[in-house]
Amino acid sequence: MNLDVFWAKFGDGSAGSLSLRQHLTDVSGVILAVAHRLLPAARYRLLEERCGGDLDKILRFAAWSHDVGKASPWFQGKVPELNDRVLDAGYPMVLSPPHEVREMAHGLVSAYTVVDWLAVRASRKPGRRANRAWFSVLGGHHGAFPHMGMKPDPLVDEPEEWRDARFRLLDLGVRRLGLTQEDIDSFANLSWDIPDQVLVTGLLISADWVGSSETNFPYDCDAATDQEERAAEGCRRMGLGGRWTPSPVDAASFCHRFGLPADATVRPVQEAVVRTVRAMNGPGLVLVEDATGGGKTEAALMAADVWAEQLGLDGVFFGQPTRVTSDAMFNRVLTWLENSPENGEVSTILAHGKAQFNESYLSLFGSARPMNVYGSDVVDEGLSPEANSWFRGRKTGLLASVVVGTIDQLLFAALKSKHVALRHLGLFGKVVILDEIHAADDFMTVYLTRILEWLGVYGVPVIALSATLPPERRQKLADAYATGASRFEIEHVELEENTGYPQITWVGCDTSGSVLPDGGDRIRQTRVEFLPGDLEEMAEAVITAAHTGGCIAAICNTVSRAQQLFELLDGKVDNLSLLHSRFLTDHRAGLEGELVNALGRGGEKARRPGRVVISTQVIEQGLDLDFDLMFSDVAPVDLLIQRMGRLHRHDFAPGVRPRDKVEAQFVITGCSEFGDERAPEFPRAIEAVYRRYRLLRSVLTLSRHLKASSGIVESPRDVVALVSSAYEDALIPPVAWEEVWSEAESREEVFRVGQEQKARQFRLPQADNGELSTWSVAATTDAEIEGLAQVRDADDSVEVVVVQRIGGRISALPHVSELDGVALDEVMAIDVDHARRLAQCTVRLPAWVMRTDAQFLELEKDGQESWQSSPWLKGVLPLVLDERGERTVGDWLLRYDNRLGLLCERLKG
Repeated sequence: MNLDVFWAKFGDGSAGSLSLRQHLTDVSGVILAVAHRLLPAARYRLLEERCGGDLDKILRFAAWSHDVGKASPWFQGKVPELNDRVLDAGYPMVLSPPHEVREMAHGLVSAYTVVDWLAVRASRKPGRRANRAWFSVLGGHHGAFPHMGMKPDPLVDEPEEWRDARFRLLDLGVRRLGLTQEDIDSFANLSWDIPDQVLVTGLLISADWVGSSETNFPYDCDAATDQEERAAEGCRRMGLGGRWTPSPVDAASFCHRFGLPADATVRPVQEAVVRTVRAMNGPGLVLVEDATGGGKTEAALMAADVWAEQLGLDGVFFGQPTRVTSDAMFNRVLTWLENSPENGEVSTILAHGKAQFNESYLSLFGSARPMNVYGSDVVDEGLSPEANSWFRGRKTGLLASVVVGTIDQLLFAALKSKHVALRHLGLFGKVVILDEIHAADDFMTVYLTRILEWLGVYGVPVIALSATLPPERRQKLADAYATGASRFEIEHVELEENTGYPQITWVGCDTSGSVLPDGGDRIRQTRVEFLPGDLEEMAEAVITAAHTGGCIAAICNTVSRAQQLFELLDGKVDNLSLLHSRFLTDHRAGLEGELVNALGRGGEKARRPGRVVISTQVIEQGLDLDFDLMFSDVAPVDLLIQRMGRLHRHDFAPGVRPRDKVEAQFVITGCSEFGDERAPEFPRAIEAVYRRYRLLRSVLTLSRHLKASSGIVESPRDVVALVSSAYEDALIPPVAWEEVWSEAESREEVFRVGQEQKARQFRLPQADNGELSTWSVAATTDAEIEGLAQVRDADDSVEVVVVQRIGGRISALPHVSELDGVALDEVMAIDVDHARRLAQCTVRLPAWVMRTDAQFLELEKDGQESWQSSPWLKGVLPLVLDERGERTVGDWLLRYDNRLGLLCERLKG
């Protein structure tokens, strides 16, 4: 019976169809090119060793086998006009109810078919381990791994002609691929482990997507098509971009590589990090703790160059805590790449939800614009580095060679979700750098430690950067990596507690330990004091301090507190600015850019009139800002030290700072009067963010230190001792604090356990535990999974596009001059440029505002049909304000103010 009657791909209209035999030929013809593009040679060899067989043959057989399940009545019947050819060829009709068609997915049929085929064709009975592996790889090529239980009844009862057709297709593949009986016997007895199966599945998924692209492999082919030429042309068209080549930095090239001033020199910490990596005989974890502005970024990239050259890697993932810090780091990484002597085009991706608005990123596309994975793969040539559209898909971003993004992109690799194998594949050939690692809370750490285990399993080197880490957190990260990396002779170690700072801790093959490099001449003394009271007291102190000029920061722990403080200061101080996360995307980008220009390294002239910046934690990380004086809501001590790093960050010429601010000053607000006889109290809003127990420990540790040091915190000398003290079990409160302390401690333990249990529900298992089928969750779509589990325990805020109804028509807000006079509620499709500009007018509504379905339905009523046809606006809720700039949603009055951002006021019943 004819095998060429089966179809695999069907296009609407004139696109036609593609035969199953041709699709299997295409994917098996391209998979090695995909594999060698996505994996460096050293990693390819390592994977081959781990699989225990000829990897070229394993991949090509998997590619040929992945869709044989389409030769089944459940798949062929999906297009009646094409199914008629199958029935005419003599294959019996099988009438199945819709639920059975869904259950008998072609990947599942392929998996069972190959297991049965190996049992018949292999010279000896296949091993159970090999059977499960093939079942998982083939069954999981659409992203979710099936469970290998009893064969489903429909497959058991299937007419023999269909099973025979699939067997003959596999036999045809053996001949087509030049496989031997020895190869079949090898396939039946592979001893590959779950991590190896995950990587092979990732390669199979990637090859299937490349081979399924009509751009790469057009449908207009027939029996006379030269298959070798078709495969070669498909490989040329696939456009997976160039890969990074490491170029170790020396003292002579240091300034050029990082775009630093000509008189900049390599600092002792940077030298020590590079020496540590050079001495490590294989992969490992390096933790670098140094003060803000100490050059940790350059140290990490220098180490990445060295480590990648040693291990034969061709990629870097640089994870940041937020979108803002990702944007700032992206520009620095571009400079490093562009100044590399070894690189031409390097596929480079900015991986976060607002990357499409980063102009540096968009410039890499030339005249093209980024599309998703199913869009055009064509981008302009000649860019270095290059942004390739294929990698911009949410599931494929980590496959690019150099990726800068939020740490979430890494943590998602530890989350049970569809296509998670692609994330593991993307990390396998990279050096992973994690910045501001201390920002991971207990919830995130559950995912962080698990992905560190997996990176250890894969032998992926990791460099983690932090201002400082509590000893318990440092040990936990080291243990996690060592747990996974045992096959690389990396064993569990008990790290010594050092009080020195800066500090470099490493866990590697045959060795672990720490080194205390010279901190150089960057000694900072900061005068720290507590200012009892709340926002009113903070406002009065800011007003007084502003009389003598200088650049002053006031950090509040919530947006609402920052807005309230702004209103208290408005009109009472000059050059007042407000920055927080509840500004429109375009507003916030403009505010951040202006602040960096005025208060960054080169902003000496701009800062002379003085200014006051009120902000939330968004200036705590990433933005290059320098202040003369800082007020800050109380927070955990490690975060307070991080904030202090924005004081006197740069060395300005004498006279730039006011005389009363030549000494760095840090004032802690947001708590009541306290002492040995009275524990401090905190506003409810501050406790909601950081929790009372952590705040009590922070205040006690810092106040005791200040008494002993005459009010001075010196960096680097005091940093480690302060953080260690704040987190150690031996910290004993004053007798008068004991009742409050004990109650807060109990609540903290309940909260911590709840966080960990919540996170573990959706966390991947360990590499040597369970089966790949456990990687699936009850949810069936990515959207459902995202609703069930996130890698941050943040409020599920809702993003909206903010517009205004004026004269009965919907318009952009007045500040969007490009859309002045443009009606945005037309029935026809919205203009592409208009849609993109409007998509920058988004803001997130807090979860505590959007609590009911009725509120969502209220916003959905204003949805515009034309928006749904735009990739920029599709699926985004509109927030339509009235002519006064207000909108009532449920029991909340929402108002957007250009100076204050989004205001949320609870209406009284």
